[in-house]
Parts: sequence; C-alpha cells; structure tokens
Amino acid sequence: MERRNRLLVLVDPGDERHEALERARWLAGRLEAPVDLRAYYQAVPGLGEPFIDSRVLEMAVDQMRREKLEFLEELAQPLRGDGLTVTTDAVAGSPVFESILADIIRVQPRLVLKSTDHHAPLSRTWFSETDWQLMRTCPVPVLMVRREHEMPASPVVVAAVDPLHEHDKPAALDDSILVTAADLARATGGRLQVVHCYDVTPLVTGMSASPMLPAPLQTEELAESLEAHHRRALDDLVAGRGLPDEAVHLLEGAPRWRLPDFCDEAGADIVVMGAVSRSALERVFIGGLAEKVLDRLPCDLLIVKPEGFVCPEIAELTEEPGHP
Repeated sequence: MERRNRLLVLVDPGDERHEALERARWLAGRLEAPVDLRAYYQAVPGLGEPFIDSRVLEMAVDQMRREKLEFLEELAQPLRGDGLTVTTDAVAGSPVFESILADIIRVQPRLVLKSTDHHAPLSRTWFSETDWQLMRTCPVPVLMVRREHEMPASPVVVAAVDPLHEHDKPAALDDSILVTAADLARATGGRLQVVHCYDVTPLVTGMSASPMLPAPLQTEELAESLEAHHRRALDDLVAGRGLPDEAVHLLEGAPRWRLPDFCDEAGADIVVMGAVSRSALERVFIGGLAEKVLDRLPCDLLIVKPEGFVCPEIAELTEEPGHP
C-alpha cells in the first residue's frame, strides 16, 4: 500500500508539553501534509460478557472516548488556526500497542511522530516500551521527538549510514536513509550531513593477539588500511548525490558513542537512522544501534526501515480472517 502524505501524531494525554504535536505543526506546513492526532487507550474488559451490566460499561466507554476526543480537539485548534488540516480520533485496543500498529497500517502515513524522554533500558515505562516497539515494528518512518529541543530556521539533518553493513543492515537501507534525510533537509530548508562511524578497536585487538599471524602485526598500518576501506565504501555510497566534501564525515570510534558526540558538536537537529529486526530471537536487540544511541542523542531521531519491511506483528495484523 502506498503511503499517504499525512503526519500521524501519537498523543500522550499525560504529556503537558506535547513536543511531538509541536514538531508536527512545524513539519506540516513545510511538507504540505494534513495532521492526524490520535490518543490510544486500553479497551475496557468485560464489554458484551454475560453477567456484566453492559449498559453501564458502554456508558463508561463512551464517556472515556468523549473526554479524549475533547482533549484532542483542544490541541487541534491552534494548528487549524495556522491553516493546517487536522483530524482527531481516540482508539481503544488491547494490547494498546497492537491498536497503534493496526492504525498505522490502516492510515499509511508519511510519518509517525511521538515524544520521547531519556529512559534507562532496564526501567522502561509504558511509553518507553512503545518507543521500543515502534523502532522495531513500525513499517513507516518514525520521528522520536526529543523534548525541549527547539527547531531552528535551518535545521541540521544527519544521515547515519553504514556502507559496510557492520550492523547487519540490508544494503538498500542506506539508500533509504540518504533519500529520506535529503528530502527532509530540502523540505525544511535544512543542511544535510552524512556520517559513517566505524570502530577499529575490536579487529585490531583480535588480530594483534592472534597466534596464527606469522609476525607481529603493525596496528597502525592495519588501522590505516581499515580507514581506507571504510572511506572507499562511504565514497561509493554518496557518489552522484551532489554532496560537498565537507558534508560527508568518516569518524573513527564506536558508533554508539561517536555518533552522539558528533551530533552534539555539529548542532544536529534530526538524525536519520535505520533499524531492522529479522527474527523472533533477535527481538531482544530491538532497534540495534538506534536503540543504543536513543538516550544519548541531543536531538530528534528519525527511524526508517528497508523498502518492503514486514515484521511478524504486521503480518499477523494484516492477515485476512480465514487465511493461514
């Protein structure tokens, strides 16, 4: 299904700042895209069950939905005052994330936006769990909006690529990252920077200690050779894209540390990265590098997936009843 030029904002009623909403407001005019505001909540159990007063439950459900819609309408009014087209809806589901994912599949937006806070991987809240799930399963690009990050008139958009696929990404994903980042920079009047971080330490350490080597390995020569190898791969990736040399950066260091440091130094506003998960076993590594850097980035994070990406949850939700 082809994506529609719409921005789907996941609204947290408990969030007083609504940074994702403000980011959608900033993007919508530049992308000429309508905005869909959604509040998702847990479905009320027991509705329709025998021995339960369904009338009372239905009244409670209706009241809950009305309150959420009224809240969303209040949020929508300033955007409409800016001339933007805004729709609102409150969606119940159990579990909640499945209703979010099903709604995304139904709407097929150009972009999903969600606010996110710093959070420790071992102490996730409901919303950080949603962050975790979105990075892994969402079939459309997801903008994780960092709270308290103000967008300048000309944002710096960083495309984080991996041309040697050291983090086990499909080769085509780097192209999706570059195209998405370039389109975003163009639409927002921003500046595109392409970054590839590589770490020579594990290989140099391992090869230097190997008893199979006939002579002591010159680690400096090895490091230079690896740098040249990564440089060629990066140059091949960006060739023909019209990028000036100063917009392409090859950085030595572990990506999970080096990339956030570069973003801080460069004043990055949005980082575009890829995330994949291919099997049930790998679900413990959700988002790969993207998840590792999420808490260290000083800016928004835009996650893209390979073309035609499908995860098990999406396959289940899109499966027609009666079909295997």
